[in-house]
Amino acid sequence: KYTQFTFEELRDIADNFSENNKIGEGSYGHVYKGTLHRTNVAVKVLRHDSWQGPQEFEQEVEVLSRLHHPHIVLLLGGNPEKKCLVYEYLENGSLEDRLFCKDDSPPISCLTRYQIAVEVGTALLFLHKAKPQPIVLRDLKPSNILLDKNYNSKISDVGLARFMPGDETSVRSTSPVGTFAYIDPEYQREGSFNAKSDVFAFGIILLQLLTATSPVGIIHKVSTAVDQGHLMEILDTSAGEWPLAAATQLACIGLNCAEVQRKNRPELENVLQMLETMNHLFRSEERPKSAAPTLFLCPILQEVMEYPVIASDGYTYEYDAIIRWLQKSDASPMTNLPLENKNLTPNRVVRSAICEWK
Repeated sequence: KYTQFTFEELRDIADNFSENNKIGEGSYGHVYKGTLHRTNVAVKVLRHDSWQGPQEFEQEVEVLSRLHHPHIVLLLGGNPEKKCLVYEYLENGSLEDRLFCKDDSPPISCLTRYQIAVEVGTALLFLHKAKPQPIVLRDLKPSNILLDKNYNSKISDVGLARFMPGDETSVRSTSPVGTFAYIDPEYQREGSFNAKSDVFAFGIILLQLLTATSPVGIIHKVSTAVDQGHLMEILDTSAGEWPLAAATQLACIGLNCAEVQRKNRPELENVLQMLETMNHLFRSEERPKSAAPTLFLCPILQEVMEYPVIASDGYTYEYDAIIRWLQKSDASPMTNLPLENKNLTPNRVVRSAICEWK
């Protein structure tokens, strides 16, 4: 549930917007790390002359307040007069910064990159299938994908998103918006967009996960490498040793998503099915959290649970995590359907199994 803060409250949360607390900046404004109820948060202060005007601000609030998903950033509140938004804090910043190892951050392994692709695709499909109106993002890109301390990914910055009148309908806008290299070519040319426009951007991101290079010219670069059989030469070696079969399949999926003609792009459901069948190709790698059985991981935190509890949706969560979630939402984190109640029951079977595993 969205909370409206006074500007004085926001100043307290962000320590008077101290330079020491600034964790990001751009043409849109500044982002500060803050503390709310002893929990780290991110406070985005938009420039009054930024592209994100009142309409985009309201759109971001409406989308993030209405929909909740483990791989979509959680909006906690804001102040419309000062154009400030308060989000959950994600320790590892943006996918773009991590791909390019900003501030000498360690590179992301190829397995984690694959997992990010699946997570972002899952969240994107959730938006495209939203009821009563599907949502098209129009500005999906690595800088709008944030990573938590375990490199779980979450889509953020949805100010350009639009509610669609129906699954198959294309919507026309006066002029294309978004970021050049990620904009659907048909959207640029004809001014209409639909869910396949996001699929194009997703394809570019898949190619960047493989190569960690600029999106400009990446389609030609990767397609040439695949056709000539030297894909391994352009892969980002800092990710570790890529399984050739997995890398080739991921490249082909990315190129298919990034087809110039919208009609030639695959349905996102089919893309996710293809991605999920690749899981076995990464078995030689091991993501830190994958050592634990999935049953032991909280769906919200993606960490091994200490105090597992069962919610009314039938899923098991870490107690503190689901309590924080329920303070902001009446919907299930897993299904987005309304919860029958907010009762929590200790899952002693799972806790006992976790204790034995440890």
